[in-house]
Amino acid sequence: MSIYARPVIEYRLINKRLPKIMIAVHINGNVKQFEAKITILALMHKLDIVHNKIALEINKEIIPRSQFEFRLLENGDQIEIVTAVGGG
Repeated sequence: MSIYARPVIEYRLINKRLPKIMIAVHINGNVKQFEAKITILALMHKLDIVHNKIALEINKEIIPRSQFEFRLLENGDQIEIVTAVGGG
C-alpha cells in the first residue's frame, strides 16, 4: 500500500444514523425528555421561557444566570423554575 493512498470509507457507514440519546428531567414536577447534552439556556429556549426575572434551581441548588449557557442537564435532574410576577 502506498503512503499516498487514501483510506476507503464505506458509504453505508457514513449514512448510518446513530440513535439519539435522551435524558429525562423533572421540571416543576413534570417529567420531560430532551436530547442529551442540553444546556439550561437551550432548555429555556425549547420551553419558550424568555423572562429575565426567573430563578432556576437544579437538585435544590440555585443556579446563577451566568451558568445557564454552560451548565449541562443530566438524566434525572430535578428542576424548579420560578418567574417573578409584579403586582400590588
